Amino acid sequence: MIHQDSDNGIKEVRQLQDKPGKSEFLIVGIGASAGGIQALQNFFRAVPEKTGIAYVVILHLSPDHDSQVTAVLQLETNLPVTQVTEKVYLQPNHIYVVPPNQHLSIEKDYIAISQNVTVEERRAPVDIFFRSMADEFGPRAIAVILSGTGANGSMGLKRVKERGGACFVQNPRQAEFHEMPRNAIATELVDEILPVEEIPAKIVSYKDSLGTVAITIEAKQQTGDQQQALREIFTHLRLHTGNDFTNYKLPTLLRRIERRINVRNLPDLQAYARFLKGNNDEAVALLKDLLISVTNFFRDTKPFELMEHEVLPALFKDKSSGDDVRIWVSGCATGEEAYSLAMLCAELTEGNMDAPKVQIFATDIDEAAITHARDGLYSLNDSADVSPERLKRFFTKEGDSFRIRREIRETIMFAAHNVLKDPPFSHLDMVSCRNLMIYLNQVAQERVTETFHFALNPGGFLFLGTSESVDNTSDLYSTYNRENHVFQRRQVTMKAYPVPEATPMQFEKFRRDSTTQDHEKRILERISYGDLHQQLLEEYAPPSLVVNEEYEILHLTEQVGRYLQILGGELSSNLLKLVKPELRLELRSALYKSTQRQSAVEARGLKVNINDRTETVNIHIRPVLRSGDTAKGFILVVFEPAADESNREILLSSDEPIAKQLEEELVRVKSQLRAAIEQHDYQAEEMKASNEELQAMNEELRSAAEELETSKEELQSINEELRTVNQELKIKIEETSIASNNLQNIINSTDIGTIFLDRNFRVALYTPATSALFNLIPADYGRPLTDITHKLNYRNLVSDAETVLEKLSVIEKEVTTIDDKTYLMRVVPYRTDEDRINGVVVTFLDINDRKVAEEALRSAEEKYKQELEQEVTERTSELKESRDEYLTLVENTPDVITRWNKELSLVYANTAFEALTGIKNNLMLGKTNSEMGSAGNMELSNSIQRAFESGKMLELITAHNTPGGDIYFYTRITPEKNLAGGVETILAIAREITDLKNAEKQLLELGNELAKRATELQRSNDDLRQFAHVASHDLKEPVRKISTFHSRIIQEHGNELPKDVKFYLDRIKSATDRMYAMIEGVLHYSKLESDTEALQNVNLNETLRQIETDLEVVILSKLGVIEYEELPVIEGSPMLFHQLFYNLILNSLKFAIEGKPSHISIKSSEVFRNKTNYAEITLSDNGIGFDQKYAENIFNSFTRLNNVEVYEGSGLGLALCKKIVERYNGFISASGETNNGAVFTILFPYNNKF
Repeated sequence: MIHQDSDNGIKEVRQLQDKPGKSEFLIVGIGASAGGIQALQNFFRAVPEKTGIAYVVILHLSPDHDSQVTAVLQLETNLPVTQVTEKVYLQPNHIYVVPPNQHLSIEKDYIAISQNVTVEERRAPVDIFFRSMADEFGPRAIAVILSGTGANGSMGLKRVKERGGACFVQNPRQAEFHEMPRNAIATELVDEILPVEEIPAKIVSYKDSLGTVAITIEAKQQTGDQQQALREIFTHLRLHTGNDFTNYKLPTLLRRIERRINVRNLPDLQAYARFLKGNNDEAVALLKDLLISVTNFFRDTKPFELMEHEVLPALFKDKSSGDDVRIWVSGCATGEEAYSLAMLCAELTEGNMDAPKVQIFATDIDEAAITHARDGLYSLNDSADVSPERLKRFFTKEGDSFRIRREIRETIMFAAHNVLKDPPFSHLDMVSCRNLMIYLNQVAQERVTETFHFALNPGGFLFLGTSESVDNTSDLYSTYNRENHVFQRRQVTMKAYPVPEATPMQFEKFRRDSTTQDHEKRILERISYGDLHQQLLEEYAPPSLVVNEEYEILHLTEQVGRYLQILGGELSSNLLKLVKPELRLELRSALYKSTQRQSAVEARGLKVNINDRTETVNIHIRPVLRSGDTAKGFILVVFEPAADESNREILLSSDEPIAKQLEEELVRVKSQLRAAIEQHDYQAEEMKASNEELQAMNEELRSAAEELETSKEELQSINEELRTVNQELKIKIEETSIASNNLQNIINSTDIGTIFLDRNFRVALYTPATSALFNLIPADYGRPLTDITHKLNYRNLVSDAETVLEKLSVIEKEVTTIDDKTYLMRVVPYRTDEDRINGVVVTFLDINDRKVAEEALRSAEEKYKQELEQEVTERTSELKESRDEYLTLVENTPDVITRWNKELSLVYANTAFEALTGIKNNLMLGKTNSEMGSAGNMELSNSIQRAFESGKMLELITAHNTPGGDIYFYTRITPEKNLAGGVETILAIAREITDLKNAEKQLLELGNELAKRATELQRSNDDLRQFAHVASHDLKEPVRKISTFHSRIIQEHGNELPKDVKFYLDRIKSATDRMYAMIEGVLHYSKLESDTEALQNVNLNETLRQIETDLEVVILSKLGVIEYEELPVIEGSPMLFHQLFYNLILNSLKFAIEGKPSHISIKSSEVFRNKTNYAEITLSDNGIGFDQKYAENIFNSFTRLNNVEVYEGSGLGLALCKKIVERYNGFISASGETNNGAVFTILFPYNNKF
């Protein structure tokens, strides 16, 4: 992430207050997605040639999409269009295009691309670029969002607005895909919504207006008109929005107002004040610009890592289920930061049964942002900074958006709150206030940090933004982690927190007379022993002072001022600026050594000029080193005057009389003093007793005052929490009201009469449709249903309700009314959310129309029945005619058709049976096969018997002896069953197949002959494979020797050979290599059929990773990229599958287009062809391709389509691939186009895939 150091923080603050310089050009970032090409064409068609603006285009498209957007845009504009492929210096009047599947980053006027690696980069490349552009260029950045799907860009434009840039969006009605524009508009941060062709002119107009309006920051330099206009603007904002910006940084405010003037293309501040009064929408837009409720989840990675691993665990340490962890997120915007902390807390407490309760207060001045945060619904791009694990755990998907889970939302209380005006929360363990104070002036910043100090528990943490600190109140906080801006509350007494003023109250009982007031005044003038001790130290101890880690003076004694001096200029509290110059160098060195060594340091014998006298002083540095001491980090500096013997005064005298007088006077004085001391001791005892009583009273009063003050602060905090809870309850009431309204509308709109009865069968609710049956009025609520008259011809409704309550069943009946209408009555139990039965629900559905329709249907059925009977009579006649035709057909068919009964007697036979037996049919009817004599067939009889027993159809082939030879019949025996499923008769149909049997004998003889020849062919193939193996092995030796002798000639005589000889030797070497490759190919090809390796489960993904390693050098030389998705596991030989894909990938690399990076894509899917499931694997490349007419030939052995001198190879690679695929009953095919790549498709049967 960005902004991890103080330099970036200063840059961020400067961006909020500055505006683009005259020599600085604007950068326009254009984001689009689906439908964006057409929008970009229209955009750049309207861009003038010399605008002095740089344009950067980023399209969120599929990584495989080849949009050719660079060439397309170049046709629309004369500006140079460049596709960014490396680090490029940004120049005005240029267009830069980002390739798909990559994102841009900007640093110091340079743009560079990188692959989308992280989740947020893949989800939201436009947002990532807008963020980078805003962070680098601030007010020079302009975001433009065109046609596209999703919410890409809506999150990034918030950062652009936060840094003072402008945002323009294509009108959604014009966009081909309106989701991106609509999501951007939903942020309410868009400056203009325009047709795409009008946006370039608006950007140029905005650029030209940047230098025309200038508002002076110093009030003395502002004209009277400007001051009046500013007063009108701020007054209008306060009246219409309720927000007072008095405490905001004036440069930031004026810069935002200037930007609105530029966007509206107005001439000056006065014109904008008039425009603001006449346009209420502009007040909202200005408020949005000033508030900038912008944040994102886990903003700035390192600080949140510190939160996760150090700060939050420290808050939960030593706390149990009876304790609370209270966190306040001030300026929470739309809630992402509060939810981020809640997620971290949930992760810390997971699985801990004794975890403390987490309560997070999230507040902001922007009520619209609070409403959005409370809803907890964020787009896919808003959640791009959330890891997939946290997204799955803490969010639920709703359409294209994500909602925070309820258990996380319930830990956070959102409320509208002004940290500068409203009372704070109290007893907090941590306050997070990030990127709020950078908008406030110094006085407001100090007020905010003091408020947080009051709200925090001792040792509580303050978490600030990367551009914020507590330098102005460092006496209240110690630094916990400066890099990530985390501070810890000191245990020091702060000046009274200025709580909101309450209504003055008069307490008569606290009024006192003047005597009582004088007495109390005298009591207060007395001091305690602690105060007396402090005064004595001030008077007699060496002068000293206390400083913090930045050497700012926090407290000093009265006498230390003699070592300090105040110079002219701005007043400072820094000790090194106030100390006398003679001591500054040694004091600075001593302080530095003390802080570095973490020990006490002394500087002795220092000379200093005080009141024109040179004095010697020793300086003692004493830092607070005890761990856990809230004063840790403070330093005590003691200035100890050094003794100087040469300057000591010695008083001597030798006048004896005077000495004697003095001695006598001394004795007298001592006597008086002794009496005075005795009197003083007596009075001191009395005063001591009185003082102790007064001290006790004073301590009680002080304790009571402290308790009252604490109670007051707690009551204010409780009041604030109650107000927040009240706000939550108000929202819940509104939601309940909406639900009630929805329910009431459903009740009023439904046509189903419904009555809700309680357990005593009193009316609780009813719908208007019930009035058609029951004479109900609103006053009947609570009355028993038996008291209500109705129109039903049914008296058992209450008993039905009692049955439903008792058995919890559902009763459904048809009931009629006195006016002959029919209703479907349904009585069901009334169940609450807690699954309690609180009564019954009775519904009445008007089915009168349905009953009429049923009656009409019944009449129609009767009529149809009569018509059907007539039709049956007619149909019977037709069937009789059809039967006669059927009998004619049966009698004239050459097939023998017979029917047999259960006694196996013949009951029917056609004329073909008579021709077969040579006996009249009337003589055969009623006889069994055995009774028919030679005309019978016992095998047929047995089969008929089995068919009767099994009830299944049988088939058999029988032979009949005739004088002309055997005649064969194919017979099908079919059981004829009755309605009960029993077999009544058997129908036997026999067809002569003598010719087929003769053909079968001939085929059998032919098969034996083929088997004999196949054996001979297998023996021949084995001999050929053996020959190929031996020949290949024997041929390798002379080829290897040729290669060896060539190498020796080159090594030993390479420098002496002429160029033509070297050329021929190189040709020999090339031919030798091809010969060796061809021999290897023949050897592999010959071994393929004989390979009997056992089948295994082959993971094709692992196979491809091995091939990538094997071909690493070739891939690098071709700048190749191999992409493949999850491939199936295939049953087969690992070696053969390795050889298959090795040859295919090597083939694609070998035939890559010179100078163009090779791209190979491998995908898999399941297909169904020819009644078989296949695993389909496709391999496509972007090489030289081939003419489609050669698609079949390329798989033939030794087939080459290209010059062997240019593309080397044996011509056996693809033939080997085909043989491997066919070995596993698969298919391989190829398609291609010259200079446009080739595609190889492999199909493996489904039974080979796992």
